[in-house]
Amino acid sequence: MQTPLPVQLEHWIKILENKKSPQDLKDHALLHLTNVRDIINKSINGNMGAKNNEGMSTGRHAFRNQK
Repeated sequence: MQTPLPVQLEHWIKILENKKSPQDLKDHALLHLTNVRDIINKSINGNMGAKNNEGMSTGRHAFRNQK
Protein backbone atom coordinates (compact mmCIF):
# COMPACT_ATOMS: atom_id res chain seq x y z
CA MET A 1 0.00 0.00 0.00
CA GLN A 2 1.34 3.41 -0.97
CA THR A 3 1.49 6.35 1.42
CA PRO A 4 -1.18 8.96 0.56
CA LEU A 5 0.18 11.98 -1.31
CA PRO A 6 -0.79 14.59 1.35
CA VAL A 7 1.23 12.63 3.93
CA GLN A 8 4.21 12.46 1.57
CA LEU A 9 3.98 16.20 0.87
CA GLU A 10 3.89 16.98 4.58
CA HIS A 11 6.92 14.75 5.16
CA TRP A 12 8.95 16.42 2.39
CA ILE A 13 8.05 19.90 3.67
CA LYS A 14 9.11 18.96 7.21
CA ILE A 15 12.45 17.73 5.86
CA LEU A 16 13.04 21.09 4.15
CA GLU A 17 12.03 23.06 7.25
CA ASN A 18 14.31 21.04 9.54
CA LYS A 19 17.67 22.77 9.69
CA LYS A 20 19.34 19.56 10.89
CA SER A 21 18.25 17.47 7.88
CA PRO A 22 21.15 16.24 5.75
CA GLN A 23 21.63 18.13 2.49
CA ASP A 24 21.09 15.06 0.30
CA LEU A 25 17.74 14.41 2.01
CA LYS A 26 16.76 18.06 1.49
CA ASP A 27 17.72 17.83 -2.18
CA HIS A 28 15.65 14.68 -2.58
CA ALA A 29 12.60 16.26 -0.89
CA LEU A 30 12.95 19.41 -2.98
CA LEU A 31 13.09 17.33 -6.16
CA HIS A 32 9.86 15.54 -5.22
CA LEU A 33 8.06 18.79 -4.36
CA THR A 34 9.25 20.42 -7.57
CA ASN A 35 7.95 17.48 -9.60
CA VAL A 36 4.56 17.63 -7.88
CA ARG A 37 4.37 21.39 -8.54
CA ASP A 38 5.24 20.88 -12.21
CA ILE A 39 2.57 18.18 -12.59
CA ILE A 40 -0.05 20.45 -11.00
CA ASN A 41 0.95 23.41 -13.18
CA LYS A 42 0.87 21.26 -16.31
CA SER A 43 -2.53 19.88 -15.38
CA ILE A 44 -3.99 23.34 -14.66
CA ASN A 45 -2.54 24.90 -17.81
CA GLY A 46 -3.61 21.94 -19.94
CA ASN A 47 -7.18 22.12 -18.68
CA MET A 48 -7.35 25.87 -19.13
CA GLY A 49 -6.50 25.55 -22.83
CA ALA A 50 -8.99 22.75 -23.47
CA LYS A 51 -11.91 24.18 -21.53
CA ASN A 52 -12.11 27.74 -20.31
CA ASN A 53 -15.00 28.34 -17.91
CA GLU A 54 -13.95 31.86 -17.07
CA GLY A 55 -16.90 34.13 -16.37
CA MET A 56 -19.41 31.30 -16.11
CA SER A 57 -21.83 31.38 -13.21
CA THR A 58 -22.26 28.35 -10.97
CA GLY A 59 -25.79 29.45 -10.02
CA ARG A 60 -28.99 28.83 -11.90
CA HIS A 61 -30.04 31.26 -14.60
CA ALA A 62 -33.01 33.47 -13.78
CA PHE A 63 -34.98 32.39 -16.85
CA ARG A 64 -34.77 28.74 -15.80
CA ASN A 65 -36.51 29.53 -12.51
CA GLN A 66 -39.40 31.34 -14.18
CA LYS A 67 -42.39 29.45 -15.57
